Formats: sequence, C-alpha cells, structure tokens
Amino acid sequence: MVDPGDPVVAFLGNFLQIEDEIYQISDFDYRGSHVLLRLDPSSVDLGKTGVHQRFYGWPLAWKRFYGQGRVFYTAFGHEASVWQDRRYQRMLTNAILWCMRRSP
Repeated sequence: MVDPGDPVVAFLGNFLQIEDEIYQISDFDYRGSHVLLRLDPSSVDLGKTGVHQRFYGWPLAWKRFYGQGRVFYTAFGHEASVWQDRRYQRMLTNAILWCMRRSP
C-alpha cells in the first residue's frame, strides 16, 4: 500500500508488489513519521509463528523530520533483486532529493 500523494513514492501509484525480507518494528514512532509504504496485511500469513501485529500495521518506508534535518527509512533492500529494481532505485533517488530539500 502506497501513499500516492507523496512525491517520494507517487510514481508507484497505489500499489507496489516486491519480494523482500522485512523487519517487524516494535517501537515505531507513528506520531512523528509519515508512512509512505505499508505492507498489505492480506499478503501475510497472520497465523504464522513470529508474526506480530501492531496497531500501526507494518510500515515499510517512511520519512520524518529530526530537528532541522530530514530522515528517510525503508525496510527494503535485503535481496539483491530489490537493488536491481528500477522502482526501488527511483524511490531512493527521490528520498535523497527530499532529504536534500530538492524536488524529486
């Protein structure tokens, strides 16, 4: 699930399908972060051992401000195939530009 209104990921539309390992973040700052990508819960076996549901879901990419700085995070990038994906490359480029206060 994608935030299509944000310029970092708007080019993706509403949906991104990609296979990668993800982290389940237990202390996510949902109040101070703007989630850009979120795992679709229907794509996960919620009954599988080790799957922990949180009220904020599974954020996969977000941005936030830290003092005068800008921070971007993505849980993607564990698999080599993800790094070869043009969509992933474009998202990273857009995120770097956003962190530099430049337009993606």
